[in-house]
Amino acid sequence: MLTFIVLMTAFTFFKQSALRGAGFGYGPWFADADRTLFGTDPWRITHILFASPWSTQALDLAYHAWFAPMTLGVAFCAFAKPGSILSWRYLLSYCLLWIVLGSLMAYAFPAAGPVYFAEFQHQAGRFAELSQLLASEDATLRMHGASGLSALTYQQHLLVNFKHGTIVMGGGISAMPSLHNALAVLFACVAWHLSRSLGRIMTGYAAIVWIGSIHLGWHYALDGVVAFVATIALWSLSGLMIQSARGRLYAKPWLSRSVATAMLAGTLWRRRRERSR
Repeated sequence: MLTFIVLMTAFTFFKQSALRGAGFGYGPWFADADRTLFGTDPWRITHILFASPWSTQALDLAYHAWFAPMTLGVAFCAFAKPGSILSWRYLLSYCLLWIVLGSLMAYAFPAAGPVYFAEFQHQAGRFAELSQLLASEDATLRMHGASGLSALTYQQHLLVNFKHGTIVMGGGISAMPSLHNALAVLFACVAWHLSRSLGRIMTGYAAIVWIGSIHLGWHYALDGVVAFVATIALWSLSGLMIQSARGRLYAKPWLSRSVATAMLAGTLWRRRRERSR
């Protein structure tokens, strides 16, 4: 858990200081690439498939529910069986995603999502229709007693904090690549190692997160595609790194015995604490 806290703190400062200075120059390029790949702006496709305000509400809820598995995954790994290969692989992949995708790639290809296009680009009307549509659906939902779209509230808060230079946990604006999509894919990778049923469920969830990221104006479709490819690559790399580390460990008996002794001592210490409660 300490690693999670340090990682999130460092990322928060980096995203709201270093990334802030990188600008958002790649936004128009990604928007044009989306239109080329899909024949139109992808949000138009999602709003045809999910035309009801209630469908948008469901996507909004699913998209922002992502925080729960993100936090619980780290917590489960922290209390997993000592030496769990899957836990180590997940944590290594998790850290690599925040460092490689969320920091290095985001700095190399700075862009804000479609919902911020009018704020940071000279084509104010490019995604105006999307913003108006989301605002209209939000008003309809609230009129019928629903909570409305959380995305609009979060997007406004991020923009206000960005303009004022306020550093807050979870703040900052960055679209490429999408960490939301990347972590959803990571959840699916782990789930497939646990069971096929869970793997199918989390793969479906990853697909919903991708659709939601486009539908709600957070991301270009390409942000999610790049995140998917990069996450699979880093998940594979983390597996190789863990295997290599295990190989070196077993190649040195004295080191293997030391680690085993430390793991046994940790297990005994945990059991003693549990009995004393």
